[in-house]
Amino acid sequence: MKNPLKRLRFSKQKKPTSSGQTASSTSPTSSSKPKTLADLEKEIEAEMAAEAKRLKAEQQKPNQPLRKASQLPRYALMLALLASIPVGLVWLVNLPYPPIRRPIARSAPLLLLPSYIRFDNQFKGAINQVEQARQLIDQSTSLADLSRGSEKLEQANKNLDGLPIWLESEWREVAGANSWYVFAYSAAGFNLARAEVGRLQAKMFQEKNAETRLLEAEKQIAAAKQQYAAAQNLLVQQTAIGQWEKAIEQFAQIPPETLAGRLAPQKLDAAQNEFIAVIGQSSTLQSQGEIGAAAQFARRAAEASQNPPHPVEEWQRVESLWQEAIDRLSKISSEDSAGYQQAQTKLAQYRDNLEQIQIRKQQEADSVKALEQAEALIEILVANPPPNNRSLSVSLQRIIRELEKVKNGTTVYQKAQNRLQNAQSKLDQISPKAKS
Repeated sequence: MKNPLKRLRFSKQKKPTSSGQTASSTSPTSSSKPKTLADLEKEIEAEMAAEAKRLKAEQQKPNQPLRKASQLPRYALMLALLASIPVGLVWLVNLPYPPIRRPIARSAPLLLLPSYIRFDNQFKGAINQVEQARQLIDQSTSLADLSRGSEKLEQANKNLDGLPIWLESEWREVAGANSWYVFAYSAAGFNLARAEVGRLQAKMFQEKNAETRLLEAEKQIAAAKQQYAAAQNLLVQQTAIGQWEKAIEQFAQIPPETLAGRLAPQKLDAAQNEFIAVIGQSSTLQSQGEIGAAAQFARRAAEASQNPPHPVEEWQRVESLWQEAIDRLSKISSEDSAGYQQAQTKLAQYRDNLEQIQIRKQQEADSVKALEQAEALIEILVANPPPNNRSLSVSLQRIIRELEKVKNGTTVYQKAQNRLQNAQSKLDQISPKAKS
């Protein structure tokens, strides 16, 4: 910045014209008066103000492009807002709400294409995920397969939940016979996928229950082993052995159609081998082998007796299985105190079960026989009708007595009840009370 003081001009004195003249005789060449100090200060202030004004003007010139540049984000924001309006409208009309979509489907169906593509991809993804879940769950070989299958099943269910039930009817109305977009969605495919998801969810519930039982059996075996190892007397050992054996038997109770049920036989064999190895003595080994074999027969008998009623032949098979289990336990000698104690405990339980089966078998046989007797009497009654109501009443009462012998819980109970109602109704019609 230039110094304004350099611009100030001061008046100069004339040089003397002759040597004879003295300094006092000199006079200014100009007629103006010499400037005072106040005048000099004013000139300095004026120069400084002008310089400041010039500098301010120079500083303002480069800032003008900056102002223009600062206006660019505003223009970009306005353009973005303007562009978002049609995008927002397209998003709005593609929401899965029929009141919004129906007018658009009639007048401008092309605007609904994004939602149709999304629904189509959801349906295809759901079908693919259902198939993956089916493969992983139905043909599982490890618990990791079940976990992965459960994840796929959840994803498929989520995709199916996102598909509206009115989708096919709307698409049929929009596309008509000449469809301009190949739509994979169909109501039949949707319903099949829903049904398969429901089946797999039920199977996963069974698989989780079976897995819980398998893990619980392993936990109980570990606890029994620890208790047996820490036992200080025979009584505690016998208690631990009983709990150990009970835990081993739980492997056989896991449903075989589940993954845990398919893994259970291997774990059962390993647990029995370990059990025999830990117990030790040869006599004990033999006893535990008999106890294990008896437990297998008992398990088969319990499975065969489920979901009654059963015919006499089935009860006879169950009876023979319980009898075989009892025979196995009866072989254990009293010399093996631990094995004998376990055998006696189970013998009492198995004999009670055998007695119950024998009762059920006898009830089934008696009920079948009673129904056969009643039906024979009915055939005689139909073939040879009694001459009067008194004889008919006697015949009906005999039939009713035979039908009342049929026990509840047998295979012929419902049939006998139908016959009994008919006979009782006929008897009421001819009885003196009914006539009166």
